[in-house]
Amino acid sequence: MEDEILYRPRELYEKQFKQSYHENAEKHFEELTKEAKIDIEANKKHVTQYKKDDAASKEANSKAGSARGLGTFVLVCIIIFMAIGGLMILFGALSHAEWYIYLIGSFLLASGIGLIVVRAVVVKKLIERREQLAQELAKRTQNSLSVCYNDMAELNRSFDWNAPAAIMEKTTPIIDLDPYFTPERFCYLRDKFGLQEVTDPHETVLGVISGQIQGNPFIIERILTEHMAPKVYTGSIVITWTTTYRDEKGTHTQTHTQTLTASISRPAPYYRTDTRLIYGNEAAPHLHFSRVPSGASNMSEKERDKAAASGMKELKKLSDKQLTSGAAHVLTPMGNDHFDVFFGANDRDNEVEFRLLFTPLAQKNMLDILENPTPFGDDFVMVKDGMVNSIASAHSQSFDYDADPARFMGYDWEDMKAEFVSYCDFYIQGLFFDLAPLLSIPLYQMHKPHEYIYDGGYGANITAFEHEVMANSMDPDVLRPEGAASDLPLINKQLACATKGESDCVVLSTYSYHETPQVEFVSKMGGDGRLHEIPVHWIQYDKVQRESSIAVRKVGGSRKDFKDRKATSSVSVLKRPGLTYRRGLLAFLIDDDVFTQEEENELASLFSSAKTGDNETNHS
Repeated sequence: MEDEILYRPRELYEKQFKQSYHENAEKHFEELTKEAKIDIEANKKHVTQYKKDDAASKEANSKAGSARGLGTFVLVCIIIFMAIGGLMILFGALSHAEWYIYLIGSFLLASGIGLIVVRAVVVKKLIERREQLAQELAKRTQNSLSVCYNDMAELNRSFDWNAPAAIMEKTTPIIDLDPYFTPERFCYLRDKFGLQEVTDPHETVLGVISGQIQGNPFIIERILTEHMAPKVYTGSIVITWTTTYRDEKGTHTQTHTQTLTASISRPAPYYRTDTRLIYGNEAAPHLHFSRVPSGASNMSEKERDKAAASGMKELKKLSDKQLTSGAAHVLTPMGNDHFDVFFGANDRDNEVEFRLLFTPLAQKNMLDILENPTPFGDDFVMVKDGMVNSIASAHSQSFDYDADPARFMGYDWEDMKAEFVSYCDFYIQGLFFDLAPLLSIPLYQMHKPHEYIYDGGYGANITAFEHEVMANSMDPDVLRPEGAASDLPLINKQLACATKGESDCVVLSTYSYHETPQVEFVSKMGGDGRLHEIPVHWIQYDKVQRESSIAVRKVGGSRKDFKDRKATSSVSVLKRPGLTYRRGLLAFLIDDDVFTQEEENELASLFSSAKTGDNETNHS
């Protein structure tokens, strides 16, 4: 038990885990390379050849462009010479001009005719020759690139969504991550800690990661929220007018210019994504508090000392005020000025349990995070509501934990490795430091939860969280309501779910907005003393909605397994629109057709072997 506790999480990360995570990411990539039987040296040679061909192709395109430019220049000269020459001869004939006018006109006409010959004979052939060379080199470059992609084809097939999670687990076994968010994990969080599904019709789940630390469950959820709010549209026109005035020099006119601007406010949809960690732990079950970033990590040591001294004066005033007013909960400073001020939690309602959690070691660990600017500093909000802890960090709002294999695919082994390892480093670092405030509290790690027995009463094979994640992973055009703008996100919401064997048949409500350009004229007085109509262009957003049905099923295995089975299978379900596989889950559209028991049986037969050892498959 002692060996499993991370007593100083930030220190361990910097001194040990950071390098171990990085090395294990490199090893993971190299193992995939070995399993895919990639010839690294051959790929390096092919990539070098591709880059050489690509450079030659770009140079040839540039030269072909120069030749076309020369052709255009010669054509313009032909037109100018012949036009001017012809006009000069015509002018000379009509006005009986001097002889040299005829001479210059004739010279220009002759030059134009000569350029026609040059363009037809010399420039045209130059253009054709350079364009042909550019086409040949472009084809050679494409062939070279195809060779590079062929080198990496098997490795590109091997990437999976759970790679960063597997690396994190291997390095720190105390952090156990799930292949996907199971009903068992959800029911545990719901029944013991009160976690609820995301039921707001304006919210949809984009992603979810679940796991446990010493048996204490957590999830990281990414939610897309839509709301209507006023949007200001602005239009403008420029007006001019003249005024007349007299002075000792006479009468003058003056031109005036003015830009008239008008604004209107109309409803428009706004979207935001929020990522937060929710962690359940039975320790200190009656304690509630909240804290926000203090800015301590942006201060110098001297500035922190000054801020702590000033903050303690305010805390003592607050404590005295609570005491004299007979408040139900009186804040009592912990005796560590920096912790009291920078961690905050001034709204805590149970001093005994707060002290049980924040022992001197926990305070030191927490300050090690709050006062150190690397890697993220004090960038998190933390709320404890009884047995539920939630953390929302600034760094996780701007990072995508999706780990989509597409981001790792490529043609250059070295670039692919760099991208893979770099992403895993950021993924694990971000996730670790979301967990770090919890890992800083030794009691949380030492507290083992009471036994929980899942009775299978969830009513579905997959959680509603994952249903929406899978819907949001589909091609948006499959679910988009008729008339909805293609540049706006979709809000996919589960309405109902029924099981068919191991598949869930989910009814989705999807909404977005139809955009209609509008113009409104606003009257405004100008400096000329007249009213002017200013056009303000705006967009009218009309909500459009659609109900559709998808099937979601656990099929297990890896992405490579799925692709192999799909390629060799004649099961009709795998040809349905919207087919999506990720993290061992399969989803497809069943909106326009019935999903039959026979099709469910075909899926069960096709993927039965993939489920054996599924957890190992997703974490190896």
